[in-house]
Amino acid sequence: MTPSFPSLIQPTRSRPVAKDLRALLGVGKVLDDGPALTAYAVDASIYRVPPQAIVLVESEDDIAATVSYAVSRGIPLTPRAAGTNLTGSAIGSGIISMCHG
Repeated sequence: MTPSFPSLIQPTRSRPVAKDLRALLGVGKVLDDGPALTAYAVDASIYRVPPQAIVLVESEDDIAATVSYAVSRGIPLTPRAAGTNLTGSAIGSGIISMCHG
């Protein structure tokens, strides 16, 4: 009998918002895997709101492109710094924008 090994679970990257943002900004600037969505769904408050995608902005152009995309599609955009907010202001159901670099 051949031993059975568990399948390797790969991050899901088929979410339409993240796919669009990757095409717009580049693959390395957009997160939508399970661990990232879980980590960015919380801050220091009691709330848990999973986002659709996380954008790691590196420039004003990244910010402008992300804002333009979110506005054109009516997707909520939440800027985030350290995620230590105590009122749920660092989480959101749309796009989380995080300074990077």
